[in-house]
Amino acid sequence: MNLYELIKSNGYYGLPLDLIRRFVLQLLNGVHFLHRQRIIHADLKPENILLKEMNKSGIKIIDFGSSCLENE
Repeated sequence: MNLYELIKSNGYYGLPLDLIRRFVLQLLNGVHFLHRQRIIHADLKPENILLKEMNKSGIKIIDFGSSCLENE
């Protein structure tokens, strides 16, 4: 399930603040890693962030089809 589907399944009411904090921390760590590798994702959106497991807070950044290196 991706983050968009999670929000949709929750009736678009949002998510608990502690869950959002866990998502954001992982997302920032992922974006920082991409920055260190000089990779531009170019299509980061809720649909491209997957939950690792249902009912867990682990996420994965996916869909690097339009990504590129900074020097490209």
